[in-house]
Amino acid sequence: MRAVRFHEFGTAEVLVVEEIPEPRAAEGQVAVQVSAAGVNFADTIVRSGCVPIPLPFTAGFEVVGEADGQRVIGSTMGGGYAEHVVLSAALPVPDELDDHTALAVFGNGAAALGIVGAARVQSGETVFVDAAAGGVGSLVVQLAKSAGATVIAGVGSAGKVEQVRALGADRVVDYLQSGWTENVGPVHIVLDTVGGSVATAAFTLLVPSVGRIVLAGTSSGEPPNIEPAAVLSKSVSVIGYASALLPPEQQAELRVRALELGRAGDLKPILGQVFPLDRAADAHRAVESRATVGKVILQL
Repeated sequence: MRAVRFHEFGTAEVLVVEEIPEPRAAEGQVAVQVSAAGVNFADTIVRSGCVPIPLPFTAGFEVVGEADGQRVIGSTMGGGYAEHVVLSAALPVPDELDDHTALAVFGNGAAALGIVGAARVQSGETVFVDAAAGGVGSLVVQLAKSAGATVIAGVGSAGKVEQVRALGADRVVDYLQSGWTENVGPVHIVLDTVGGSVATAAFTLLVPSVGRIVLAGTSSGEPPNIEPAAVLSKSVSVIGYASALLPPEQQAELRVRALELGRAGDLKPILGQVFPLDRAADAHRAVESRATVGKVILQL
């Protein structure tokens, strides 16, 4: 079968399509013929060598496809960029969702639910969401709005403003513009997946004593610079969130909820670029450029 692998860590060029043996399912596992695989920023982090893994490695952590005549979706510890994969568990895809939409709400929707839940978003609060045009951020905007919050969405280019406004954001700002924080004002909550200078600046917007910031990613490539003394003086909460570190049963619960919200039309993901398997390197470049919107997908 065809699979996208890398034999060394590095830039997107290390991704190559190879013929490898088809995996065989053991008892209790699910053999899936893959129709599409999700491409996430985490995939690029692993490829670049930030996570110690044995090489060669087959990329990809979430897939949708067919098993025993049924459409299913699931996650794997690698191996997703391939024509066939073996999963330890799989969920049925609701009939109301096509494969790409299911992929867009499965992992990213679960992450968005976890982020909003960690922040304990309440009706009447003001929330700032960065990377609001991304696969996770666009769903966070929708969930925060449905919780009754006023949502100020942050994007990294003027070309993304209208797409995010259509999601229901009350205001949209370009955080690559100088002085962008002046257009945001005090907020009760910051939901961050960018890190770096964006998260550092957003932290200063928190309302003292009740403010909280959820740090859930570093797509900028850098962590935020938040001094403990500043946290103390403002009496605010800094909350770390990583989906991969949740107990398996909690991850499963969030994924089931995300698929149900997608099925009901309460989560409407933005579907981004679709690449064929042999252009996985281009998909990684697109994600790393931060010019993409919504969910990036590999079509098999």
